[in-house]
Amino acid sequence: MRAATGSQWRERNYPRMQSPIQMTLILLVYVFLIALICHLLYFMWYYSFSLLFGLLSQKKHSQVTFLHVFHHSFMPWTRWWGITLTPAGGMGSFHSIVNAYVHIIVYLYYGLAAAGPRFQKYLWWKNYMTAIQLIQFVVVSIHISQYYFLEKRDYQVPIFIHLIWMYGTFFFILFSNFWIQAYIKGKRLPVSKKENVN
Repeated sequence: MRAATGSQWRERNYPRMQSPIQMTLILLVYVFLIALICHLLYFMWYYSFSLLFGLLSQKKHSQVTFLHVFHHSFMPWTRWWGITLTPAGGMGSFHSIVNAYVHIIVYLYYGLAAAGPRFQKYLWWKNYMTAIQLIQFVVVSIHISQYYFLEKRDYQVPIFIHLIWMYGTFFFILFSNFWIQAYIKGKRLPVSKKENVN
């Protein structure tokens, strides 16, 4: 019977803890690290908002768009509301998970861009990054829209369902405008790439 259920394999490959204290210590370290990561990510929103003032003080007004201001001024507050007022998991967390993975790509791009001119040749994929962000907003809006078709709508804080849908739709519109301005009209491309577009 053991061989049929696979329990014998599990017993051999997963060592048992010697005492409950070891498991408690592992869980304590795990929970501490998760809490630390969550706090760091949360405070990163405020840091990114402060970068807006850095752009303004350096007189880089061309980089300060409505999309930039809206995103970096509203997201810290909505993250706070979402973290403190909504229940963990469920429909209200899907967008955060997708957004976290997309931002891995975004910050990889920003890191390469900040590394200097010798890394410019590795930044050819900016339009793909924007396309991934547009897909993200479509996926999030479709996912959250299922709430409106449920027979029993028992989400604890339904206002957040509406806000997530509105954010997904609004960001899709803003990023679509960025796409048109940057990649179709070529208004935000470097001079060397503008010559190739025309």
